[in-house]
Amino acid sequence: MDFIIKNKIFIRIKMQKEQEEIPVLPIAEVKTILPYEELPCVSVIIPCYMRKNFVSLIMTNLFHMDYPKGKLEVCILQDGPQELLTPEELEIFKQTLKCKVNYKYEKDIRRSIGDKRNRLVKMASHKIIACMDSDDIYYPTYLRYSVSALKEHKVGITSSAQMVFMYPNDNYKITGIRCGHKHQGHEACCVFTKKHFNSMGGFISKGEKGNQGEGVKMIAGNEKNMVNLDIRMIMICVVHNEDGGNTIDKERFRDCDMEGSMEGTPHLDCLKMILSQKK
Repeated sequence: MDFIIKNKIFIRIKMQKEQEEIPVLPIAEVKTILPYEELPCVSVIIPCYMRKNFVSLIMTNLFHMDYPKGKLEVCILQDGPQELLTPEELEIFKQTLKCKVNYKYEKDIRRSIGDKRNRLVKMASHKIIACMDSDDIYYPTYLRYSVSALKEHKVGITSSAQMVFMYPNDNYKITGIRCGHKHQGHEACCVFTKKHFNSMGGFISKGEKGNQGEGVKMIAGNEKNMVNLDIRMIMICVVHNEDGGNTIDKERFRDCDMEGSMEGTPHLDCLKMILSQKK
């Protein structure tokens, strides 16, 4: 438990008061954080579109992740007109992170994010999959906390029914919400087994839901095989307008009051550097 408490101090976020009209999905207790030697291999899947400016944030998230790099595989699928990594940049990426990297670029194709997540799972070689988006901040605790919960509760998927947002254009203001439906786990922080993925039919890949709520099929009707985790141990969604901005609009969450700061962390320093280059 010291590990969890210590990292909550690192995040320094106080969740907003619960909204009474939304039923509370209890946050699962994680009693044991697995030691390095007991942690399984994990494939981290990252869908990308026009995210070249965020390569340094991807690397910062992975470099500072509290997980043995030798047990990580990073799978990246980039589509669209711009390649994410040149062969030379890919080599630097691999050497810096010291983990296996499986990178694929599909030029002149625009897939839904649900479709890309499904294809990335097929690219992955490990039995446990962790979702990561290219333009968000992930805490060092994310993988170890989520995988420990997956193992301790003997479930097929972990996620969070909470979301935290950061608004760089509003002095890096932090806000937060709880999703209004118990089926809704945040896709960007799902950690699941391939067995669960196959049994539930994967992510929604077509139509409107392919880019919004694409993960509902992974949970719907199977809530007993999922645990809801504390978002303060997992990630912050960065709201921005870089290269087309976020997949879905998040401006409506700007006024959801919350207290928090990430000042002095390498993740925020990296994000500020990325955004300053466009000014």
